[in-house]
Amino acid sequence: MRHGAGYTIYEHHSHGLRQQLRVFTPPDAPLKILQLHLANTWDRARRITATYYVEWVLGVSRDSSQQYLIPEFNSDPQALLVRNPHNTEFSERVAFVSASNPLHGLTADRTEFLGRLGSLVEPAALKRIGLAGIVEAGLDPCAALQLHIDIQPGASEQIYFVLGQADDRDSALALARRYQDPQQVQNAWESNNRFWNDLLGAVQVQTPEPTSTC
Repeated sequence: MRHGAGYTIYEHHSHGLRQQLRVFTPPDAPLKILQLHLANTWDRARRITATYYVEWVLGVSRDSSQQYLIPEFNSDPQALLVRNPHNTEFSERVAFVSASNPLHGLTADRTEFLGRLGSLVEPAALKRIGLAGIVEAGLDPCAALQLHIDIQPGASEQIYFVLGQADDRDSALALARRYQDPQQVQNAWESNNRFWNDLLGAVQVQTPEPTSTC
């Protein structure tokens, strides 16, 4: 893992798969973007399942707000939405999760994903194929999205997930739709770099020692 100005990168290499996850937040949008780059170092094709899991709060604490959360799946764009109408100050706000590729599976039921005695260390859903597609109010809420990624020998693929929030449902869908375009994600990454370079480069310090000049 390494940190940079406005981003974090996680790297791992195991089972013939090089993995890099880059996480950043655009300076001009209420989003978190997670870009996953996978490279197949084996001499055979691979099918990889990538799963993104979120536990919603949308309030002061998860315990106090979870019973009021109302999830919704929208098919165009494919996005899992959630709102908390019980929160008087932010009742119109809508959070969402979306992905770069067509979804293989999803659920908004935390118990279905983790299992009744499961945990984040060993979710029950990752021991079987697929998710049940449950999106109902009144359950233990979460958001879990799954993608299938086919990678040829020696090739690499990149996907991403987007977590965000907007003032209302239409604005949330507009954000999800906008950032399903990979070019918008690339633009957001470049905007992130420019923002932090401008911010951190605004002040320069010089000292009598040439090797200490910043």
